Amino acid sequence: MTVDADIQGLKVGLASVTNSVDKMSAKLDTIMAVQIEVAKLQSEQRQLTSSLERAFSAIGDNRLRITTLEDKVTRSFGFVRGAMFFGAILFAFIQWYAIDQVTELRAVGPQLTAMDRRILLVEQLTGRFITTPEGNK
Repeated sequence: MTVDADIQGLKVGLASVTNSVDKMSAKLDTIMAVQIEVAKLQSEQRQLTSSLERAFSAIGDNRLRITTLEDKVTRSFGFVRGAMFFGAILFAFIQWYAIDQVTELRAVGPQLTAMDRRILLVEQLTGRFITTPEGNK
């Protein structure tokens, strides 16, 4: 009986070992699946890190471009403002000059009318027509 009991004990032990090996195999399968998932996540993390580095690099480049463009726009606005100021001063000067000339012409107008009357009177009295300011013909 001891042999039968030993065999029976060995069978139970073998079944227990087999069961334990099956459980360990299942656990190893789970561990392998987790390791595969970790490897995928690490690969995705590397790709994401690379993408973020490219994005931040592009943002830095765009920041530099925007700063450069902002400087150009500021200078351009300064130039336009200066040109408009100069144009306004020039326009004011032209208006002042035109008004001054019109005022002079208005002042000279009555004098010319008086001179014309005198010339006509002289022409009538002398019977000669004066055609040039330098003298008679």
